[in-house]
Amino acid sequence: MSPFSWIDRLVPLAYPNSISLRSNVVLLLAINIVVYGGVLGSMDVLILYPQMVYKWGNVENNLFMSLVNAFRAAVSTLALPVMVKTFRNDVHSTTSYPEFSRTPVGAQPLDRALIRTAVLLELAGYVGYAVAPNGIVFTLCGALAAFGGIGLVTTEAALTKHINLERIGELMGGLGFLQALMRIVAPTVVNLVYAATVEVMPQIAFLGIAMLLGFGALLTLFLKVSV
Repeated sequence: MSPFSWIDRLVPLAYPNSISLRSNVVLLLAINIVVYGGVLGSMDVLILYPQMVYKWGNVENNLFMSLVNAFRAAVSTLALPVMVKTFRNDVHSTTSYPEFSRTPVGAQPLDRALIRTAVLLELAGYVGYAVAPNGIVFTLCGALAAFGGIGLVTTEAALTKHINLERIGELMGGLGFLQALMRIVAPTVVNLVYAATVEVMPQIAFLGIAMLLGFGALLTLFLKVSV
């Protein structure tokens, strides 16, 4: 209930480079919540929107959700390893990667590259939802939006590098609390926006989420690496 006290416990000022570590913790938490809110907030709209715009029925909706979930599984099992290998090769020649230890090491260039790429691809997916001319393109946009899962897991992994091992439980507990709040706030806000604009411009809900993800992508510019 006291965010500043919580950050003080996670990253005491006595740590070397504590200011950079604390800044990264706040930024990573914010990015995680933005991505998490986008995923949760759009769930209902992803079912209602194509029913109105593309005249989908239950069969089409169920097929779409199945394909989107398959995309998310493929991104985690296939795309993530490829992205890790690609970005690691790009930065390996100039960056060392300290082993994980009890001493906070901060974010690595690989973390920042993965998070930024995932958020931008998810943003492109939501913009695609808003402008998709037909159901096929709308479904393909789900493949891009599925990359948000990489952003979530990478921010959580990166957060653990900024604190001592004995504080990881407290970190994950606090993050879980923030995500639980988003489970209430995000769907409520997005559904209210959709209900208010559905007769005028139903795409606004997707564009609003895209703007939020754009803010998350902007935050990645301030992440400090190799702190």
